[in-house]
Amino acid sequence: SQYTAKELRECGVGQIWIGVESFIQEDGTTKDIYSKRTGEDVEDMFRELHRHGIQTIGSLILGFDFHNMDNLKEDIDRFVNLKSTMYQISPLTPCPGTPLFERMMEEERLLDSYNWKDFHLWKDDVFKLNNFKPGEIKEFYDYAHDQIRDKNGPPPLQIMEGVLDAYNVYKDSKDDW
Repeated sequence: SQYTAKELRECGVGQIWIGVESFIQEDGTTKDIYSKRTGEDVEDMFRELHRHGIQTIGSLILGFDFHNMDNLKEDIDRFVNLKSTMYQISPLTPCPGTPLFERMMEEERLLDSYNWKDFHLWKDDVFKLNNFKPGEIKEFYDYAHDQIRDKNGPPPLQIMEGVLDAYNVYKDSKDDW
């Protein structure tokens, strides 16, 4: 939030990746320390970026320790409502050298079978999630993609809506572009 959407557009920015990851930690209902976003409200930020023709890639992580069968769907629904141009939805991935990996090692939640071949977009069977059994996160993964498809439509449609929004914002501008 160091720059406004207009300033970013004037600098030639056409697309931004925003790691949303989860909305739940921000609402104060969890003790987990995961808050890399400060400043502007994320929903307002997405809306303003889109209004200025800046495409967004939003990412969401499924399976944080504070996620459960009830609140994960709410997290997904809120993410879908951002109408990100593109998206990445993935299960929690403890990467070697990170505090998450170290904590999961200490808690004996990484299975012996966990290794580098497991670093790809989909996996939920190489470590123990707090509130989910193996396979349960996949149901939420599928739900998220179904919601994105059904509510937001295909990415080309999202791109076109962003271009039209920017046209309406800038069509009468006296600035050189």
